Amino acid sequence: MTYAELKEQIQDYVQSNETTFLSNLDGIIKLAEQRINSDVKSPDSRATATGTVTTQTITTPSDFDTTLSLFVSISGLQTGLLLKDPSYLTEAYGVTSSSVGSTGAPAYYAIQSAGAASTTITIAPSANQSYAYTLYYLRIPTTIVGASNNTTWLSTYFPQTLLYGCLVEAYSFLKGEPQMQQQYEKLYQLGMIELKKLSEGDQHMDNYRNTDIKRNIG
Repeated sequence: MTYAELKEQIQDYVQSNETTFLSNLDGIIKLAEQRINSDVKSPDSRATATGTVTTQTITTPSDFDTTLSLFVSISGLQTGLLLKDPSYLTEAYGVTSSSVGSTGAPAYYAIQSAGAASTTITIAPSANQSYAYTLYYLRIPTTIVGASNNTTWLSTYFPQTLLYGCLVEAYSFLKGEPQMQQQYEKLYQLGMIELKKLSEGDQHMDNYRNTDIKRNIG
């Protein structure tokens, strides 16, 4: 389903060409996408970033949402760092986002401001040389509104779930019939059951220690 097709189907279902509704349609679509992304982390959310760390901090990509795991190449071996609370890095190594503290081969990492647009990852001990790293993370999925190819993973593999989510939001915006909104909510929830079967789910632990990984598609 393309962006244009989604907008057309929403208008066909709700039978409204009201000017205020049409001018807010993009916002309604984004609200539905945000709800879906909040309810489940789809396979499309998984991403990887690579780089080099020379001090104690790594700045995450702009689409960063949640860390899965962090690996650093130490003596040619990919070594998974252990996730810790920032206070542990400070107490054990004197490392903060602004203080290098003890140096050595990295063993631990902490998230300093999870969910922010420029989240900082702090490692400890601070790097005593240049280390290549690979960050596995959950990203904020791209919205279909303004997407370069007019489609997204969600609109391609689960178009009905996206549509029903949009219809729930549309009926709420239009203050439409509660019975119809409830019906679309049921259809949305049925679609989410299938989506969740293919999804990672919300990650609250480092994947290096959490091996409950579901299969991927796409």
